Amino acid sequence: MKWRGDATASPAVATVTGLKVKAGASQTTEATTTYLGKGNGSEYKECVVSSATKNTF
Repeated sequence: MKWRGDATASPAVATVTGLKVKAGASQTTEATTTYLGKGNGSEYKECVVSSATKNTF
């Protein structure tokens, strides 16, 4: 996961490992990382999946 924000936002990335989702299903997980900013976090506007891998179980 990558958090994106305005020009003052420090780069923020979190990695999720071991998440397995069967075809046609959905799964919820939590991704966290250390906050390195100097404000209250409002400079981050969205988080997005920056990469994902598909494997057959």
